[in-house]
Amino acid sequence: MSRMIFANLPVADLARAKAFCMALGLVNNPQFSDGTTASGEPPAEAAA
Repeated sequence: MSRMIFANLPVADLARAKAFCMALGLVNNPQFSDGTTASGEPPAEAAA
């Protein structure tokens, strides 16, 4: 069975935090993102 973990981290500057996460290789998930939140996940090819 596959499990998912969502870590919610408050940030002062969403755009800056999002750029940092994308620079680490995370991919934005628009299903869980809007103007006040962002969801980053590993790219599909990184899934085991």
